[in-house]
Amino acid sequence: MRHAIVLWSAGALAAVALASASAAAGSIAVDSATGRTNYLVSLDAMVSSLRNLSQTYLNRGVTSFTGIELTYDPSVDQALMYGTKGFTQADADWARANLRIYDIYRQLGGNEINLKQQYSRSGNQFYVGLDGSGGQWFATLADAQGYMFKLLVGQSAEIPKAVKAALLAANSNDLATVVARARDAMLDGRGVAATGSSTTVTFTGTGFSNTNGTPVVIAPTGITVSSVTYESSTKITATLAIGQSAPAGLTKIHLFNAGNTFVPVDTFDLLVVSGTGSLTPTADDHGDTPITATALATGTTVTGTIGTATDNDVFQVTLAGAGTLSLASSGPTDVNVQLEDVNGTVIAADADSGTWYNFSLSRALSAGTYFVRVLHCCQGTGTYSVTATFTP
Repeated sequence: MRHAIVLWSAGALAAVALASASAAAGSIAVDSATGRTNYLVSLDAMVSSLRNLSQTYLNRGVTSFTGIELTYDPSVDQALMYGTKGFTQADADWARANLRIYDIYRQLGGNEINLKQQYSRSGNQFYVGLDGSGGQWFATLADAQGYMFKLLVGQSAEIPKAVKAALLAANSNDLATVVARARDAMLDGRGVAATGSSTTVTFTGTGFSNTNGTPVVIAPTGITVSSVTYESSTKITATLAIGQSAPAGLTKIHLFNAGNTFVPVDTFDLLVVSGTGSLTPTADDHGDTPITATALATGTTVTGTIGTATDNDVFQVTLAGAGTLSLASSGPTDVNVQLEDVNGTVIAADADSGTWYNFSLSRALSAGTYFVRVLHCCQGTGTYSVTATFTP
């Protein structure tokens, strides 16, 4: 499993740059239990499988271990061990079984670490080590494997400090014990959502405001946010659809108060895990051709959702006389606009002239029918609103 890279729009990147300075200590709760269940079950199964496999290798190679140190480099291969000449099949089998420790670490939520791992056995002593972190001999297999897990977590750039602190405070090195401790610390204050599922989430914190409108929730590519509801200054709810393309592992959900969209009032950790949840299908709310266009009367506001990377929404505006038509978007999504005539010719377009990365366009027009096409700037998804005004 390779580390997923989240692509953000320019507007989101600008906001994220300030997130660390302003984020408060809020928490996120996910209504659906699918993600949490998948997470717990998969981690327990991986630990059990590793222990059983390792014991099998040990049992069949009791007298064949040489003590030669073998190395695993995750950046080079997925299952091969290498070392100095003379190591036996028993050496290689036991060392190879330990590679699943790395898989458990990744399932916990850790990023890819391209540091070489070292394994050795001499009699009833087990050695594990990691480049840059040193190594250690242990009298039991479980303690050696748990220590390697600790070393990997300690080198992670993404696993939260609270999880690392929980492991540092653990007196035990037993694999099952340290994985359980890390898992519990990872779940504390964080939501877990499975890919392919839709769920309601509750954000708890301080400083939420609806003075300038409903707060804005920003999620990475692959996660669609809808139905954001301001409950109080300490509580916001929203609906998230976790697509199959959502990046696995820890990801950030940013919450902004409307009118202050460059500084998030809080940032929340969401752990995305593989799953087979129930993803609520989202029907196309507005057609993408003039024939299927939604009527947009001047002086009104309509809402929409860019549901896929290729989705665009078309609205029809009919002007009874000559004048200036103004179009402005609002909301958390970086959308662009194209104003087209009845022949499909683009007569005006805009991207970021409005508030934050919303569009704002004004054009003098004669009487007639026109079409307004709304599309995402960067093949992303999200919700938006469009207001049309007309000055004769």
